[in-house]
Amino acid sequence: MVFIPFFYFLLLFFYIMRQNGWDVCAYVAFLYVLTSLFSVLIHILDYQIVVMYEESLIPTIIYCTLLTVAILPLYFFKSNRIEKVTCRSSLFIDCLVYFYFISFLVMLLAYKNDIIFRFTYGNLRELRALTYQGEGLGFTSYPKYIELFLIPMRTFANMSYVMIFIFFFSITYLQKSRYYNLMAIIGSLPCILIGIIGIDRSRTFYWILFFGLAGSLFWKNMSKKTKKIAVSMTAVFFLLIVSYMAIVTISRFGDTGLGGASSIIEYAGQAYIHFCYFWNRYDSPEGFTTKYLFPAIHHFIIGDYDGGTAYQQEMTSKSHMECGVFYTYLGNFIISSGKIGPFMITFVYLFLCSLVMRRRSSVVSFETLLKCFFVMFIPVAGCISYIYTSYNATMCAILLIVGMNVLRSRKRVYIKNQ
Repeated sequence: MVFIPFFYFLLLFFYIMRQNGWDVCAYVAFLYVLTSLFSVLIHILDYQIVVMYEESLIPTIIYCTLLTVAILPLYFFKSNRIEKVTCRSSLFIDCLVYFYFISFLVMLLAYKNDIIFRFTYGNLRELRALTYQGEGLGFTSYPKYIELFLIPMRTFANMSYVMIFIFFFSITYLQKSRYYNLMAIIGSLPCILIGIIGIDRSRTFYWILFFGLAGSLFWKNMSKKTKKIAVSMTAVFFLLIVSYMAIVTISRFGDTGLGGASSIIEYAGQAYIHFCYFWNRYDSPEGFTTKYLFPAIHHFIIGDYDGGTAYQQEMTSKSHMECGVFYTYLGNFIISSGKIGPFMITFVYLFLCSLVMRRRSSVVSFETLLKCFFVMFIPVAGCISYIYTSYNATMCAILLIVGMNVLRSRKRVYIKNQ
């Protein structure tokens, strides 16, 4: 049964490549080919570090069908046919670049001791366990007047991934200096700092996924010279980020199976296996809820939601099943909404796609592209989990879109670089 998703998504990937070439649709399909391949490897190598092997036909069909439905809007969007981009928010772009660049520098200075402590402690697995137990391993506390500046930076750091989009948009369409572009890509790193302090690989993995998404979105319209600049400017960042993931992985899971190699395979391949297991075995203790769909509302207004990790721990306690694993974004909604959950998020996702991915010509606006980027987060990060379980991430995405509409300048058209 485990071979079905791999061969299915492999055939789907080849079909998309034949029809559209390499674009965001092919990229997303390729991600699910990779995760399905790692699921196969988990079975072949008989790793016992997932919850349980319980694949069956019905959840496999639902898994493949709903993910295909999620890929369809990207197929019809045909991102590699975009030739021109209109922009009404050049001030918004500048504000983002400077805000996130300054945020990275300030956070690096403010929390350097926290970061050094994580890397020098010697046992990241133990530190991670203490963090889950709430033993006070968080950010260094500062006086209130300093925290007034740091809290917004920490909050918006949850969505610093947007700067990857800004970086690629800038080098593709804007005539900006290398220093400006360097500030843009550095501005994408606050989320990595948050992940380091939380000893969390997922934020780093998301950075890599979104880097690939943005690169796929803009690659066709980059000139050869721009592509070389993009590769040279990001190679160092990419190497450092991958190195950090390897360090955390080996430190936290080096005593299992083949050490770091086994945990990397388990990390990337557990989603399909766990989706089937939870579809077959999990009975939502709260029945149907919208906590994952509207996390900010449930946290700030209703007051019954404290974040994805806390909610998983609560459901683990109530269901007596380990919920702190990966099961794609579809599986996340099994946890919060039962078996109707995967269908609900698919419907909501398609509705959002219908709002932002309408394009009838080769010209598209910057505002539309950015909204598409936020919506594409769902299937891209969704190969592991659902990124918007964080009420901070959800709130930041909404505020960024509002800010983009407020800081409008006169309309301009940027033609691809020559």
